[in-house]
Amino acid sequence: MKLSLGNKLTVLLCVFGLLLSGLASYYSLSSSKQILIDAAKRDLQVANQVLGRNLQISLENFANDLKVLSTQPQAVDALQDTPRSHREAFELTQLFTSMLKAHPEYQRISLIEAKNHGLERIKVDRHGAVASHALQEKGHFPYVFQTLKLVPGQLFFSEITPSRLDPDNELTLHLASPIWTNDQQVLGLIVLSINIKTLFSRLQRELPDYYQLFLANSQGELLLNPERNKSQGKSQGPSVMIQTQLPELRALLEGESSNMLSILPAKREQPARLAAFTTVSIEAESNHLLLGLAVPEEHILQASRELDQ
Repeated sequence: MKLSLGNKLTVLLCVFGLLLSGLASYYSLSSSKQILIDAAKRDLQVANQVLGRNLQISLENFANDLKVLSTQPQAVDALQDTPRSHREAFELTQLFTSMLKAHPEYQRISLIEAKNHGLERIKVDRHGAVASHALQEKGHFPYVFQTLKLVPGQLFFSEITPSRLDPDNELTLHLASPIWTNDQQVLGLIVLSINIKTLFSRLQRELPDYYQLFLANSQGELLLNPERNKSQGKSQGPSVMIQTQLPELRALLEGESSNMLSILPAKREQPARLAAFTTVSIEAESNHLLLGLAVPEEHILQASRELDQ
């Protein structure tokens, strides 16, 4: 049966219409995926900036707590060995204990004297007050001898580096403030030690589960690495430098930029991810943290799967 010319034209127009519909659908699908990726980039940058601001606020709160501790009159009396120094030391120990109970991030608080090679006078950790016979000389640590050189109003913030000797692979930030007399004589210092992993566990609880958190110090040494944490647990191994894995992040470490987007390629058990990095200053410009958030590309495109079908 031969088709008439009109029927042939109808069939041709139908095929042409289906082709146009297919092209329009494909273009709509591609556009929607790009819109999702662009929206994810904006959301990721905003989330990273909010996380950085929360970290900055936490550091400011830690510094304020340290200022309160360092201005307590009990610290001066305990270091000057006044007749009431035993009572003042007991009150200060109670204050340190209360501060540790109120802040899970606080690892220990110590009162250290300037003489006797930086001998600890009071030390309270998560287990309670340390016995007097277990107190140690700390004068060789930077958070002691550098703090003793500060002028009134200044605080010391240490660099965060992983301890190679610590079986728990702790990451500690030391904040220290000198103790001054009324005639501007430095008697010693108070050191507040922050458990960085506990701090970031609290900050990360505010984020969705699929976010991955990166943290590096000002040298680029990765302190929190989701890839290593997942595959190696507490094993330490060699230091991983983030600028070696992602050379474009050198601009952040060198202060040429404050935030950046990057694509993390798929490897091992990790899929391809979109990541946002930003710097968080700690007191001085030379001492900062590199903060990163990553989200798998599969999660970004999950919303377009129904449209794909």
